Amino acid sequence: MKTPRQQARELPEAPGVYLMYSQKNVVLYVGKAKNLRRRVTSYFVKNRGTKTEKLVSRICRIEYIVTPNELDALLLENNLIKTHYPKYNIDLKDCSSYPYIRMTNQKYPRMFATRNMVKDGSTYFGPYPKAYQVHRYLEMVEQLYPLRKCRGTLPKRSAPCLYYHIRSCKAPCCGYQSYEEYQESVAAHIKLLKGGEGSLRKDLFRSMKESSKELRFEEAAKFRDMIEALDAIQEGPGVEDFMLDSRDYIAQVYGEEVSVYSVIKVRDGKVRDKETFTVESLLSQEEGIVEFATHLYENPGNVPPHLYIDGDADSCDLLAQYLTHQGTRNIEVKEPQRGKHRVILDMARENGNLAFQQAMRNHQQQGPLLALQKVLGLTHTPQRIEGYDISHLAGKYTIASMVCLIGGVPAKDQYRRYSIKTLGGNIDDFKALREATSRRYSRVIHDQLDPPQLILIDGGVGQVSGVENIIDALGLDIPVCGLAKGDEEIILPKTHQIVKLPPGDSALQVLQRARDEAHRFATSLNQRIRTKQDGTFSLLESIPGVGPKRSKAILKEFGSLASVAASTPYDLQQRSNIPEEVAELVVQYVAEFGDPEFGGGDSSGNTSR
Repeated sequence: MKTPRQQARELPEAPGVYLMYSQKNVVLYVGKAKNLRRRVTSYFVKNRGTKTEKLVSRICRIEYIVTPNELDALLLENNLIKTHYPKYNIDLKDCSSYPYIRMTNQKYPRMFATRNMVKDGSTYFGPYPKAYQVHRYLEMVEQLYPLRKCRGTLPKRSAPCLYYHIRSCKAPCCGYQSYEEYQESVAAHIKLLKGGEGSLRKDLFRSMKESSKELRFEEAAKFRDMIEALDAIQEGPGVEDFMLDSRDYIAQVYGEEVSVYSVIKVRDGKVRDKETFTVESLLSQEEGIVEFATHLYENPGNVPPHLYIDGDADSCDLLAQYLTHQGTRNIEVKEPQRGKHRVILDMARENGNLAFQQAMRNHQQQGPLLALQKVLGLTHTPQRIEGYDISHLAGKYTIASMVCLIGGVPAKDQYRRYSIKTLGGNIDDFKALREATSRRYSRVIHDQLDPPQLILIDGGVGQVSGVENIIDALGLDIPVCGLAKGDEEIILPKTHQIVKLPPGDSALQVLQRARDEAHRFATSLNQRIRTKQDGTFSLLESIPGVGPKRSKAILKEFGSLASVAASTPYDLQQRSNIPEEVAELVVQYVAEFGDPEFGGGDSSGNTSR
């Protein structure tokens, strides 16, 4: 059999598409070329990039399809990429388009954010420039007009799920909400998304002012964010509604390992948004800008009538033909040489340069993650790792912490705490982990959140097995590993084999960082709870006739100072078995000196639902 280099030399000098296959007959890469032989043989020259070298080492055979011209090659390449999803092609699956709000075409419609449009009769609103504003809006209207979260046809249940209990659904599945009432909520959502309900904004504004006046600033900020989200949604551009003065600018900062594309969007003559995309690609600088744009504008409704790019005349012509062919109107693509369009494109390039510098730093941090992928036998590099730990105070105040590392770096805005509710005062880390992960990944499914590529458990085989059972029951495919304290033994996913790495190993350090962060985050809240509890004991023991034994008996019976303050001396005497005169002093002292919130209320801190 001929080598890939020999196969490349025998390709025709014609436009077309080439497919590179692995030994297992998997498509590794799909590319298009104006001259197939010249383009493919360039992969086999010396001093190629690391990623190109890795691809070439895996190629077993090369196939090709000749096309009449380069535009047909680009169209065919795009279709083949969507068919095979090759590992080495540009992948913008997480941010290739702006989010929409989708109202499904069902008897009991669902509503959620999505980046993909499916032709099934669903109604779409958008696209919207800021994903966080979409999610903020959905959180707000969920409180006003809750709709169901369950997928598929509305099931019939005898008891409602968790969303009913947290007031995010009115349980039409149990008959608690009639079909007519549900449709009223759907109509209210549609009216809001089309710009109606001006009274809602006025009510939110009034609430913000009142909260600010009464110095409840956190509450005021919440109303302010709701107003901003409502305004952003109601000012959305619509599915294919672009102003005549709408245009995009795409600057490319090219590198051998990674490239950065910076996009500035102008709508109605004003800069509305800026985004940067970091991609790994095997393409040349001229080819890269074209392929990136075809992915960015996969949905024709996202394409403005004017596009200014970093590209030569051939790239501009090819991209204009492609986008025009995909949509319903002519698209102008140019590389500006001077004037205001050049200024804005240069501004995009400057933003891209800053992102490129950060991307190169991040690229250097990929080594430990690649090493971890190899150690654990993962199919994907664990760019997102979620780690768990359990903390409690003698069985009370059990907290599960979830921390997140993205690219090996802690992403603290993604951290979550779960106040464990199913233990009844018992100490059971296995059950606590199962509850926390069940709640977390049920929400990942229902809210279509980004799942991790790895779950790390602070524990051994038993804890890992318990969490794997939860993940399997939810129908997810997320590897779970463990890191046992003391010997620093790694429990591998699925096989549960034990691996020990030498101290200082880069893969081990990634796991240790996640494990230590989870432990720190879990214990930090319990330390605050302990401080509250110690203060509660100190106050009770300062009362004449109350020592450590009686203070523990009182708190064991009543749970908090707030409950003690609300009781009568007789009730306190009977339930805590203390003298009548001491009970009177306790109630008097707590009412006068105790803070009802101190040791009372919710001890879970900033916990997740």
